[in-house]
Amino acid sequence: MLSRSVIPRVLLRRCSRIKRPIHLPLSLNGVGIPAGMSTQAPPPSSSKPSTSSSSSSPPPPPAWMSLYVPSHLHPYLYLSRMHAPIGTLLLLHPCLWSCTLAITSTVPPPSTADTAMLYCLFTAGSVAMRGAGCTINDMWDRDIDSLVARTRSRPLAAGDLTMGQA
Repeated sequence: MLSRSVIPRVLLRRCSRIKRPIHLPLSLNGVGIPAGMSTQAPPPSSSKPSTSSSSSSPPPPPAWMSLYVPSHLHPYLYLSRMHAPIGTLLLLHPCLWSCTLAITSTVPPPSTADTAMLYCLFTAGSVAMRGAGCTINDMWDRDIDSLVARTRSRPLAAGDLTMGQA
């Protein structure tokens, strides 16, 4: 059995091997390495956080947001992440799937109007719940978000909205 003082040294030795240059074969499936591509490991990046005090600007609004929504409502849509709909779709998919299974298993099947109403209800619920989740996350993390470069442009962290407006 290894003592406690040996384990960190063993881990350090294994981790130090990772920093060595990566040697790739000259041909990958018959295709040579493209010009400009290095076979050496990239130099270690500096882990110093950026000290710029200016907040980064939010990403440009999607085309639908610029065309159909007034500009004073854009921070609210960014707060609820309407510009990135993947979360809503991930929440909506199991809802619609379970509705489809339920509708096909009922005898007699519900009318088309009832089915459409059920789908619209779950779609609206998915959009509302995803927006509420993103909003409460931004409210809880507003102090941390202003320190992280990736989240600095969120409306609460950037100061575009106040806690009362959110």
